[in-house]
Amino acid sequence: MTHNAHRTHRTHRPGQAHGDPWASQRRYNERGSMSLFFIVVVIALLGSAGLVVDGARQVSAQRHAQAAAEDAARAGGQAISSSALTGQSQLSVDTGRAAAAARSNLAAAGVDGAIAVNGTTLTVSTTTNQSTVFLSMFGIDSFTVHGRATARLAQGGF
Repeated sequence: MTHNAHRTHRTHRPGQAHGDPWASQRRYNERGSMSLFFIVVVIALLGSAGLVVDGARQVSAQRHAQAAAEDAARAGGQAISSSALTGQSQLSVDTGRAAAAARSNLAAAGVDGAIAVNGTTLTVSTTTNQSTVFLSMFGIDSFTVHGRATARLAQGGF
C-alpha cells in the first residue's frame, strides 16, 4: 500500500462508498434527524415528569380533601342537641350547630364542601381543584378531587 492510498483510506467516512455520487446528497437529507429525535425525546420526558409530579400533586390534593371531610364530619358530629345531653330526648344532632361546625372546619382547611344531616348521621362531601405544573403544557390545567366522610352518633356508657 502506498502512502497516498493510505491517506485516502483515512479520509473515507463510514457508510460512504468510494466514488458514490449520492453520498453527499444522503448526508444532506439526514440533516435535522437528530433534532427531531431530540424534540420527541424532550416531549416524552416532559410528559413523564408531568405524570410523576402532577400525579403526586393529585394524590396529595385527594388526601387533603379526604382529611378535610373527615375532620369536618368529626367536628359536626360533636354538635349533639342540648336536650339529648340533658337526657330529655333521644340522641340527635343539632343540625344548625353541626352544619356550622363542619363549614367552619372546611373553611379553615380551605376546601369547598356540602354538609347533609339526617337524624344521627352527618355526611360531608368535599371538592377541591388542584392546578398542574407540567401537564399544563399539554392542555391539562387542573384537576378536581373529592372527599367524603360520614359521622354517626352513637350512645355510649361508662
